Amino acid sequence: MIKLFEIIKSQMNSDRDLEEKIFASILNLGIIVVGISAVVTFFENIGMFATITILLAALMFAITMVIYYGFHQTILARRMLCFLINCFLIPVIFFTCGGIDSGMPLYMMAGLFMIIPVLDGRDRVVCFVTSLIVDVCVIFLSYCMMDDGPELLRIHSDILVKLSLGARVSDVIISLVLMSTFMCLTLAIVLKAYRTERKGREDLLRKLEMLSKKDELTGLYNRRELFWHLETMKTFFGKRYFIAMFDIDHFKMINDTFGHLFGDVALKEIAKKMSDFCDRQEDEIAARFGGEEFVIFFKAMDDKEAFRKIDKLRKEIGQMQWEEHPGLSITISAGVSFCAHGKPLEETLGEADKQLYAAKRSGRNKVCMEKRTQ
Repeated sequence: MIKLFEIIKSQMNSDRDLEEKIFASILNLGIIVVGISAVVTFFENIGMFATITILLAALMFAITMVIYYGFHQTILARRMLCFLINCFLIPVIFFTCGGIDSGMPLYMMAGLFMIIPVLDGRDRVVCFVTSLIVDVCVIFLSYCMMDDGPELLRIHSDILVKLSLGARVSDVIISLVLMSTFMCLTLAIVLKAYRTERKGREDLLRKLEMLSKKDELTGLYNRRELFWHLETMKTFFGKRYFIAMFDIDHFKMINDTFGHLFGDVALKEIAKKMSDFCDRQEDEIAARFGGEEFVIFFKAMDDKEAFRKIDKLRKEIGQMQWEEHPGLSITISAGVSFCAHGKPLEETLGEADKQLYAAKRSGRNKVCMEKRTQ
């Protein structure tokens, strides 16, 4: 029994889809409700046949749980639960537990309610229509069996259990409490499962959106997001915006000497420096352009300030301490170009790249800047 509860708990907490969680919740709550109903029926002293019928319903739920949890036959378990409960067990229990004078119509409503979230497509339509027809026929048949029913339609039978007034009231009250609790708990679990499912999807979408914009290793914007940002800022070109392109000096040697894991650490730490450099209120961003290359889109009052800001960043990166390798100095080279109004974006990036390679050719660990007439 303990193992069964552990299986149920693990199933409910698993990453299954919403429909599976709904069915599992109805199945788990259903067997509890039917078990309580069997106990209530026994103490109501309606008859041994009624108690056995209710116990049969509990057994039906138990078998369905074994088919679902033990053999993982989901479709069979769903069909079995809906068709047998609505078209066989509820009609039999209806007659043996007091008919229309009892709380059985509430069970009928609960059975019909159960079909909608459990079944889908053609199975749902067929089971709902069939069950509704069966319920109407059962109610009409019980009407024909009543002592005060019309003489023309009256059917004399001992199948329909006659309840006293007190038994009717207590049965309706108990049935109302059980069914309303069952349906409310089911809806509460369904809503909780829906919210969990929705939150999971939203978190996944946010993660996917972030991955589509950010470089996974460094957390900087990726190349595509950089181009998108630059395109949206093109109307501000010519208003003191610059592009700086960076390259880590001798990065291949760093990887070969200290290992690729340390190389990743170096990339992340240098990327953090570049991210901290940017002022988002000024629409500045840093991006990983590819490999060990980075780009910063930033604002400065003029060329001199632009050069000072990037050269300061270069010096700060060159002074970074590396716990794994004390004394190691990792340097960068940079090229800077001005975002001129009306100048194509490709040319602006191309100029920054040209200045970067000029810095590398002239000895690395320096900043070269586009010379222009201001």
